Amino acid sequence: MKLSSYENEGDYILQVKGNQKKTKEELDIQFNTDIVCDSSITEDFGHGRIETRICDVINDFEDAPVLTKWRGIHSLIRITTQTLESSTNKERSDVRYYISSLDTTAERFNKLIRSHWAIENNLHWTLDVSFNEDKQQRKKDHAAENMNMLCKMALNILKLDTENKKTLKWKKNRAIYVDEYREKLIARSQTY
Repeated sequence: MKLSSYENEGDYILQVKGNQKKTKEELDIQFNTDIVCDSSITEDFGHGRIETRICDVINDFEDAPVLTKWRGIHSLIRITTQTLESSTNKERSDVRYYISSLDTTAERFNKLIRSHWAIENNLHWTLDVSFNEDKQQRKKDHAAENMNMLCKMALNILKLDTENKKTLKWKKNRAIYVDEYREKLIARSQTY
């Protein structure tokens, strides 16, 4: 996740992915050996589950050669999510790491990271409902990435129609079958 580019005097929060092994190993070491500067715990109830999110932040870290290569790095963040499914009483736990140039509280990091994923989840849900994206089976070369980009572009063009209070699915179907409507949407998108 990136809030803005560091070169433009902005700050960043980046999730450390599984393929960044050295960075993840250093974060594991830091959170097992250094003192956590700040922590925040939130609980959410809904959709048949109870989710507890623990955000831990380290601002004072040393002996981390891979981490210090990141320009402007100031904070190490660990989000531990514990989920209890009410119907099955099953628990699961997940740990994610982030690095950031921000110097802020664990509570704020928790909110920033959570709000980013809410946006991502909402976009994914919309693309799946409107374009059946999860059912598409494009695997050759960059076909899946290309179709995802085209669907996002189409979604943004459909959202330009603010006069019609119809669903995105209705707007999509209308754009497919009614030439005038489609041309109006395309013309409107070219003004942006």
